[in-house]
Amino acid sequence: MASRGEASVVVAGPPGAGKTALLDALLGGQEEEEVKKKPAPKGKPPSLRQHPQRPNWLFWELSLPEEDEEEEDDGGSSGRWVAEAEAVAVLLLAGRRGHFGARARSLAREARAAGRSVFFVRSRADLELHTFRRLLLLQSLPFDRPQALLALREVTQEEVLGQEEAGAVFLVSALQPRDLDLPHLRDALHAQLSARERVQAPPDLGFEVISDQEAAEIQEAYALGGLAAVADRVEGSLEALWSTRVDLALVVEEGQKEGAALLEDLWGVEGESPPETPTPHPFPGYPNVTLWELPLCDPKAVDVTRFDAFLLLASGPFGEGLLRLANVVTARGKPCFFLYLGVDSHPEALQDKKAKEDEEKEEDALLAGLRVKCRSRLAQAGIPAAEAPLFLLSGCQSRHSDLPALEEALERGLPGHKGQALLLALPCASLALAERKRQALHREAWKVALLSSLVATVPLPGLASACDVPLLLRTLSSYRRSLGLDAASLARLSVRSGVPLPLLRREVHSAVGRGVSQEAVEGLLAGQGPGHAGLALAHLLAHRLPLCGALASGGLSFHATYALLGHCLEEMASDAQRLLSRAWQGTQVGHPPM
Repeated sequence: MASRGEASVVVAGPPGAGKTALLDALLGGQEEEEVKKKPAPKGKPPSLRQHPQRPNWLFWELSLPEEDEEEEDDGGSSGRWVAEAEAVAVLLLAGRRGHFGARARSLAREARAAGRSVFFVRSRADLELHTFRRLLLLQSLPFDRPQALLALREVTQEEVLGQEEAGAVFLVSALQPRDLDLPHLRDALHAQLSARERVQAPPDLGFEVISDQEAAEIQEAYALGGLAAVADRVEGSLEALWSTRVDLALVVEEGQKEGAALLEDLWGVEGESPPETPTPHPFPGYPNVTLWELPLCDPKAVDVTRFDAFLLLASGPFGEGLLRLANVVTARGKPCFFLYLGVDSHPEALQDKKAKEDEEKEEDALLAGLRVKCRSRLAQAGIPAAEAPLFLLSGCQSRHSDLPALEEALERGLPGHKGQALLLALPCASLALAERKRQALHREAWKVALLSSLVATVPLPGLASACDVPLLLRTLSSYRRSLGLDAASLARLSVRSGVPLPLLRREVHSAVGRGVSQEAVEGLLAGQGPGHAGLALAHLLAHRLPLCGALASGGLSFHATYALLGHCLEEMASDAQRLLSRAWQGTQVGHPPM
């Protein structure tokens, strides 16, 4: 069914109407007894179940107010859930007294206005027949079951049509739900769902893909320790993203001083070259990611295992000391990157900015020649090209710089969470890097939303109380810092680009881009509905993580948190795009001048 789209049905009715029993009969299964016995809290969002053979068929169980509570309007939330779930049909169940309340009839009107089919289900028909039979027996009158069913159907149809609510009527047994009209109801629903799945494209969840390994780890945690263990596992995964240590070693050719300029201009860290001893330079705002300046010395004296990758920098031919160190590093299985900062020393390779297209082609040819010379030197030292990624860095024009390629290679070359930790720590200086950051942050949003709903399993008044606000504050602040919207990042970008700081600040339009506070987060949560993206991800969680899927699909805090994170991330990513376009206006789009 992977090629078919999702199709939903909403089963709605007041408490005690038999919604769960009807779903059990329709889906051929049975919920756990302890779950079935719990009355649904008033105002609770619908819970999600899937068809066992057709997992793209989704059934939402929605609780409506009691018949004697009809005057308490739910603010249209029931109709909103029907719209958000994109249900093809709505099953309305009669209450305990066999009547369809005002909220049910209102929901029927909303559903039909939205083009949904409406099925009215009298789910206690057998009990009503039993009562009618007893009354007849007390009067010594005969009981004709077919005639009684016909009369009950006509009464129900008259009630429904009397309220100007067109829709099919089905009588279902409360004690034996698979009897009476249930086969006809199932056939009608299957026809609706089959028609919908053929025209509805499968949901595009973008980067919200839960890997097989993540799914297995969470299922294992649940089996060992329940939801508390799941929360610990998810929290540990997020902590790894935020606090994993990354240690990069920078070694500069003896007698050259380009290392300090590289540190300052490329990644915003400050240092002195050449250092006397190993000197740490944390990335701004990310103390867990450090660039170490190492003195060029006997390779045997370098603790290679201490570092995750080595950057070997030269502005001329790579010397013997660097090449010996490279052989030691690669022999230990550590990534090694060769940086050539000598492009600017070849004036024939850097023409005036007004160079014509044919002159730019000549420059590209000269730069290709430089690459060949550098690789030849590495090959002579016995370092194969596969183990010697080479990057040319320029101090003038970005089109001659491999900095974006270097950053991406570092990100991919580091194991596990280290590559992602480095990606988030890199200064957001290009449009391409900003997009990669957005994608990486988006991939983790479901974990934050799930963790927030896990720590809020005890309902509290108010939506903000049902979410882990400190967790959201930390997450949104990390988004803002990684995308370069915080004050320190803006100041560094202003210095590097030459654009006055007030002009850069004008490009930050979103409220969360300008600052994150507890009051702002609580205000945003108060305005969040379930959202289609939150529902789509709940479908995925229920399919990949059925043990957590019920929590994710049924918890309003999950939907609100996921919707909030997605909305804020997109707004801040748009801020970063505008900011960078303004900063590098007049240069090659998306790339800073080096």
